[in-house]
Amino acid sequence: MTEENYGYLKIYFDGGSRGNPGPSAVGAVVYDDKDKKLEELSAHIGEQTNNVAEYIALDKVLDLVEKYHCRKIILFTDSKLLNNQIKKVWKIKDSGILKIYLKVSEKLSKYDLVDLR
Repeated sequence: MTEENYGYLKIYFDGGSRGNPGPSAVGAVVYDDKDKKLEELSAHIGEQTNNVAEYIALDKVLDLVEKYHCRKIILFTDSKLLNNQIKKVWKIKDSGILKIYLKVSEKLSKYDLVDLR
């Protein structure tokens, strides 16, 4: 699949923990530009905080959609913290989150358009 197949991908992702920290999981759904579901992702990720789980969800789904070679992505998250940190509105104070943030930022830099909502 190539960029010509899809104008953009819509990616909904979430991470959460029972307790904070506690047993955690991530999930994501990927749609093409015609709202056809392309992929689903769900995984248990061990003991994490809720915020780390949100970042791990984004990291995992970016790995998943790399095969589509699409240059434009729209990301939907319910995490105000992740949204504001990725947009560089808020500083990152947690070293664990910073490590994942740096990895995710490198992956996002490969796209021509990243629309985080």
